[in-house]
Amino acid sequence: MIGLPDPKWGETPVAAVIAKPQSHVTAAEIIDFCSGQLARYKIPKRIFFVEEFPLLASGKVFKRALKEEIERLAERPPSELP
Repeated sequence: MIGLPDPKWGETPVAAVIAKPQSHVTAAEIIDFCSGQLARYKIPKRIFFVEEFPLLASGKVFKRALKEEIERLAERPPSELP
């Protein structure tokens, strides 16, 4: 989960997801699932599907690089997203 800038709330939650190769999960299905599991303010407003997460040498997710990648994807219209 990553926070993207929002003019009204300051930040809104979005999620970066790596889908399994044969799965056909949609962003709407993920958001619907989260709505039954998370508090309303924590439910991601958008889902971004990525191939892989950037990792640090320790094997942990490099969150700053992931946030930069998501910010670049967020600037593109939804019709251009992979």
